[in-house]
Amino acid sequence: MANILRFRPNVPIEVSLAFPTGRRKQLGRPLLFTLTDGRVMFLPVTVADLIEHRHIQPRQSFFICRFKAGRGSLDQWRIWLPGETQPALPTEDAIRAHRIECQIEDLLLTRAIILEREREAPGAFGRILHALDGRLQFLGYREQPTLDRLAVDAQLKRIEQACILDSIQELDDAW
Repeated sequence: MANILRFRPNVPIEVSLAFPTGRRKQLGRPLLFTLTDGRVMFLPVTVADLIEHRHIQPRQSFFICRFKAGRGSLDQWRIWLPGETQPALPTEDAIRAHRIECQIEDLLLTRAIILEREREAPGAFGRILHALDGRLQFLGYREQPTLDRLAVDAQLKRIEQACILDSIQELDDAW
């Protein structure tokens, strides 16, 4: 099997493609690109589109970097040619601020779900709500949450999936 190029977060790598496009092994999966040095790399379709948009040709060197702002954040990919200015890497302060924003968003969504459950069983979730509010204040959040229904439903689904995965892990451990 070919040597697979692994992208470390925030580390630019210079590469050149052996062929103009990547190969799709399976619909919805990353594309496989062969490099001129014999390695291969797997890239999401959105990144393959960036390469195509830049009109990068086979054997033309370019830089590629996967930016990661923190745990739970989406990867952001940048592509640039030699001689171009490298896109700025996120600063530690920006990474920290992004992490706090993600934590606040998750807490607000969880709070909205618990408030919804609280209506079904008044008083059952008071301690949890108090703890969530304390954490939100600690993170610097001072406003009243305003959330849309889709965000609440998506968070509820993530929580339910996490509970299912935890239950499966407990069963595996028991066996």
